[in-house]
Amino acid sequence: MKFKPAGSQPADFLKENPTPRELNATLPFEAIIMAGGKGERLKPLTDSLPKPLLPVGGKPIVRYSVESLLKAGLKDITFIVNFFGDKIQVEFGDGKKEKANFNYIFETEPLGTIGGVSLKNNFKFQDILVMNGDLLTTIHFDKFFMFYLEADADIAVAVIPYRLNLPFGIFEIGDQQEIQSTKEKPTFTYYINTGIYLMKRDVLNMIPANQPYDAIDLVELARKKGLKVSAFPLLDYWIDIGQPEDYQKAQKDIQFLNF
Repeated sequence: MKFKPAGSQPADFLKENPTPRELNATLPFEAIIMAGGKGERLKPLTDSLPKPLLPVGGKPIVRYSVESLLKAGLKDITFIVNFFGDKIQVEFGDGKKEKANFNYIFETEPLGTIGGVSLKNNFKFQDILVMNGDLLTTIHFDKFFMFYLEADADIAVAVIPYRLNLPFGIFEIGDQQEIQSTKEKPTFTYYINTGIYLMKRDVLNMIPANQPYDAIDLVELARKKGLKVSAFPLLDYWIDIGQPEDYQKAQKDIQFLNF
């Protein structure tokens, strides 16, 4: 059984196709890994290495994402690089060894968390995965893709719930300083942006060319334009190693993770 080309109805796709993992099939999208950040908060570790190549459990952190994508059946990966980008290219090469296709786009100046995607002009698929290169996650990319199709989303963002427990009773106060409601030690739930997105090719055309632009701004612009933006609840492991304490936590956690 083969996947239908991009553009088929999600409901039909889900009805007629099992998950890519069940078929050991090629996922019908391509990936862009944002790997151009300097990692200023991780100095001096990033004085000679780009952040995505910092070792976790004996290998570069970005390699876990690449291997997970390959294991899920994805074959086309583009790295957006800047700081020490040549070292990332040396690390992964052209992908032929993995029977895949790796490409590299070099920013000449920092372009934010998604601005560098505007430099890519050759796409093989109509659905694109964009993710940060400094993540350690056990996300199931096939499940994420099936959610994206079922939601018929223009953008799907992987999110993690974050609960904030206040140890105090609080009041909600109106304009005239009147107490409108009371809550005793409430819990508020927010959702963390994991830096992992699936989106339609046309959405990428909204990114300004050759100027700094962040993914969160693209999500907000799409929402304001009336496009469908959906949140995928990520129940798997995820950590961003941007802070020294998170990098150290990843070093401890890796021994318990199954990649």
